[in-house]
Amino acid sequence: MAAWLLWASSAACVLLIPVLRWFFSPVTVAKHFLEAYDPKKQWTYRDPSVIPSRQVAFPSLKSAPTCYLTVVVPAYNESERILPMLHATVAYLEKRRAADARFTYEIIVVDDCSTDSTVEVVEREVDRLATSTSPSVLKLLRLDVNRGKGGAVRCGVLRAAGELILMVDADNATEIQDFDHLEAFWTKDSYPTGLIVCGSRAHLQAEAMATRHPLRNVLMHGFHLIVSTLCVQQVQDTQCGFKLFDRKAAQLVFPPLHIERWGFDVELLYLAFQRKIAVHVCRLQNVCNGMLVFTRGNDCV
Repeated sequence: MAAWLLWASSAACVLLIPVLRWFFSPVTVAKHFLEAYDPKKQWTYRDPSVIPSRQVAFPSLKSAPTCYLTVVVPAYNESERILPMLHATVAYLEKRRAADARFTYEIIVVDDCSTDSTVEVVEREVDRLATSTSPSVLKLLRLDVNRGKGGAVRCGVLRAAGELILMVDADNATEIQDFDHLEAFWTKDSYPTGLIVCGSRAHLQAEAMATRHPLRNVLMHGFHLIVSTLCVQQVQDTQCGFKLFDRKAAQLVFPPLHIERWGFDVELLYLAFQRKIAVHVCRLQNVCNGMLVFTRGNDCV
């Protein structure tokens, strides 16, 4: 019996090591020497409204905002999904601008070294949206090394011109109309240390769990338990890719961000709570899962 227990304990330790390495990989691969702002070599985008087309410098997050909203879209091999997302996003934002001339915006797609035709698809859309008198509202930022989703989001936010900055996924996992509900939390100058509004799918958890593999559910609950115990208790759905930042909050949490791949959302929220930034959670109205759209009442928590 003693020999069996010793063997079982040894086997458990051997299995636990790769699990722990996987869980803590965001920390072990963090770039601890990231400068506050990135090198200048990736600070330009192509402006087709200038003949001939030329590279124009992105602004810095440290500078004053020049538009109301920046939408940051990290993209890696999204050639088949990003175009419908961009069409839906531009249609919604143009409708907002038609109703209120003060509603100005830009969309920054951050290509994270895609190996498919994502760049070509986005470039064609940049040209389509540009006119001879005004630059395209769509801007493409091409990274020269693969940074991961967190790194791509960070690079886009550091170049944002918006008073508000919305982080969204390229696969249209959340419909852009839900921006209305996140925006409702924000009032100019009401948050001296900034505001973050996190979209949440937690209220859909029961439906999602019913279709997931049991192992994935176990890992999910384990991840949530560790996150809530160690760092972030107030936000249940830390991994949702639909988050709104005002410029003050973005200036406080994105420059020092170290984690560049999965888990970066947790560091963002940890930094936010450490810096006394107001964090709210808003239930998402339209969460897409393939062709399925879940719609819930107009309530926020």
